[in-house]
Formats: sequence, C-alpha cells, structure tokens
Amino acid sequence: MICITLKLTVKPERVEGLLDTLRRLIPEVRKEPGNHAYFFHRVPGTDNEFVFYEQYADEAALLAHREHIARYGIDMNNLGELLAPPPQRQLLELFEG
Repeated sequence: MICITLKLTVKPERVEGLLDTLRRLIPEVRKEPGNHAYFFHRVPGTDNEFVFYEQYADEAALLAHREHIARYGIDMNNLGELLAPPPQRQLLELFEG
C-alpha cells in the first residue's frame, strides 16, 4: 500500500479555481481502480493551506492516478502555477501489524 500526504499552500488568487476543479475531480479519483483513500483537507484557520491524504494499492495504481488527474490539467510540473512555495510531499508505508 502506498500512502501520500501532500501539503499545499495555494496562491490566494488561485484557491477558488482549484476548489472548483477538486469538486469535480475528487469523486472521480475515488472511483479509480486501486485507490483506497483520497481526502482533501483545509488547514484550520487558513484560507489557502490544504493537505491531501491518498492511498493506492500499488505503484501501478498511483501512476494511473497521475495520468487521470493530468486530464484535469493537474500534474507535478504545473503545480508552481497554483502554489506559493513548492508542495511538501511525504511518501508513507502503511503499517498493517
């Protein structure tokens, strides 16, 4: 299982556009084969700080997800257009005892 957290600080003028895209995207991502979790959180007390939490069955599911979201115009190469600093990405391994 591959787990990822991604902290984003979005440029204030880009927040509403991102939220509009995510309203359409999130339900579709949750239907992807191999996707176990896809949650988007706003950091309390902020208007433009967000955290994704994602889980994928394996590397193939993660790669398929990246291809899927690229169709919405989102990829790691163009996030600079949306974000103030670069995203903080953390790859995790799920401990299943």
